[in-house]
Amino acid sequence: MLKISRLLYMSSEAQAYDPKWFTRGKLISNYRTKVLLLITHVWICHRRLLLARNEDIRALRIQEMFFDRTWEHCQRKMVDEEKISVFLLSKYLRQVQELCFHVCFQYDEALNKESDEEIINAIGGVVWNHLYERKEDLPEKHVLEFARYILREQRMVQNLSLDDFFTGNFKWGEVPDFKNIPRTGIRAGQGPGREWTENKDETAGDT
Repeated sequence: MLKISRLLYMSSEAQAYDPKWFTRGKLISNYRTKVLLLITHVWICHRRLLLARNEDIRALRIQEMFFDRTWEHCQRKMVDEEKISVFLLSKYLRQVQELCFHVCFQYDEALNKESDEEIINAIGGVVWNHLYERKEDLPEKHVLEFARYILREQRMVQNLSLDDFFTGNFKWGEVPDFKNIPRTGIRAGQGPGREWTENKDETAGDT
C-alpha cells in the first residue's frame, strides 16, 4: 500500500510541476499556486480511489497514505520555500488543508453539472478563482482550455483499470498549448467569465 500511494503521489507531483504550466500556462510560480496545481492532480487520483473502494479493500488506506504524503510535501515546501518556522507549521498546514479541501469540493460540485459545457464552465470558475487568483486580463478561453484538460484527465484516470492505476501504468496528457486564444480578458468577455466575476469566492487569494 505504501508503494502504491508513493507511485500515485509521484505521478501527480511530476505532472503538476511540469514547467510548462508556468510558461505557456501563465500560472504564477508561487507556493499557493503550486500547491493548488498539485491538489488538482491529487483530486483526480482521489476520485479514482473513491471508486476503487468497491474493487479493493486496500483503497481507503491507500487514499489516507496518499493524502498524508501530500501534506508532508506541503509542510516541507513551507520550510524550504516559504521559510515558515517549524513552530508554526501546524497552523499554516491547517489553512492550506482547508483551502485544498474547499477547492476539491468545488471540483466535485462541478462534476455534478448536467452537460460537459456546464462542467467545463464550472471547473473554469474554480481555476480562475484559485489558480489564477481572479486575474481579469487573462483570456476566458485560456481558462476554459485549462478546465477541459482537468475534465479530460479526470475521465482518463477514472476509466483506468485498477491494475493500471495502482501500478502507475498510465500517462497524463500533455499540458495544453493554449495557442490561438483571443486576448479578450475575463471581465470584457461575454461567456462564462461574466458569471465567474459575479460569483466571488471569498477564499480566493487566501493562504
